[in-house]
Amino acid sequence: MIWLLDKGGNALTSAIYSRLRKLTTSKRWSRCISQYNLISSSIGEKQLKCLKLVGIDGMMRQMHVNQKGLNGGLQKFIFKHLLKKAEKMKENFNLLDKKLRSKIIGQRGDGVLEREGLLGNFKWCTTEVEFSRSILVWHLATEICYGVDKHDASNYVSRSKCLSEYMMYLLVIRPNMLSKGFIDEGYLNTFGGERYEDIIQSYKEAPGYDDAVFQREWRTGGQSAVEGGRVLARQLLESISERKKRWEMIWKPRTSHTQGSTWV
Repeated sequence: MIWLLDKGGNALTSAIYSRLRKLTTSKRWSRCISQYNLISSSIGEKQLKCLKLVGIDGMMRQMHVNQKGLNGGLQKFIFKHLLKKAEKMKENFNLLDKKLRSKIIGQRGDGVLEREGLLGNFKWCTTEVEFSRSILVWHLATEICYGVDKHDASNYVSRSKCLSEYMMYLLVIRPNMLSKGFIDEGYLNTFGGERYEDIIQSYKEAPGYDDAVFQREWRTGGQSAVEGGRVLARQLLESISERKKRWEMIWKPRTSHTQGSTWV
């Protein structure tokens, strides 16, 4: 019916479509955003072992998915961000340049960090790492920073956590919605019985991001995304002392990350 209306249709087409629409009472979108927290899913209550025995890992993961009402401010901020991106593309007439087009669309927060003069310090966890691994590292760092700053009621804090858990939901439950490809299951490390409080404080014992040993092991795959998250959390908490500025740096790259997904 929609196709017929798009092609012109007639009065009968419109009348039938109107009747069909009245039969549909549910909203097209629940205005909820799915959430998945890797830490809580790893250290929470033990799941039914029978599910794992028969290989239904997906069902086990679904048990940790939550729904959160989409904050109007968050929706407007993301839409505004995408409008700015569209305007930037309009301003550049050389859209036939595939490299330029890919750079504009595929930014993963590097544009924001570059404008703030911080890109050099964060390349290791943005442009120089796989998309899925980058999402994991920033998700864990966001959770650790949230544990430290959880008494901050600013919008940047709540929106950052919401976006972080949405990206993890896509990565773990709906990887086919990510334009950058599927997740490497090897990245989904668990926390081996660690307590939540210990995970939040673990950044204090993590090496610095510029530590030579860490960087060498990170580039060769010797360091897990979990350890990378601790390192990034330490970097954010120690190098950006102003809390508001820190959460802007966490929030804005996460907004750019949504461009690599299907935002619905």
